[in-house]
Amino acid sequence: MEENQSKAIILITRHMNDALRNEYLNEEDSRKLWVELEQRFGNVRDSLLPVLEVRWHSLHFCDFKSVLDYNLEALRIKSLMEFCEKNITDTMLI
Repeated sequence: MEENQSKAIILITRHMNDALRNEYLNEEDSRKLWVELEQRFGNVRDSLLPVLEVRWHSLHFCDFKSVLDYNLEALRIKSLMEFCEKNITDTMLI
């Protein structure tokens, strides 16, 4: 059981930023670490969505130098909105 705890801690911290890893360095319980990270970062989607919606509605073709630049920005916003569980249809992209 303790070996599984250690493996879980190693796995979780391996994918963390160095500063964040140092902040949670003393945490020995993998479940507690997971819950703390969830509480800290679980609302990223909720805080990101309003900003993305404003950017989506203010996206105008004439603001870009090329079609490629416009398309890249539209697809970037679309993918982030899908991350936030808000779908953008192809019709909306056009």
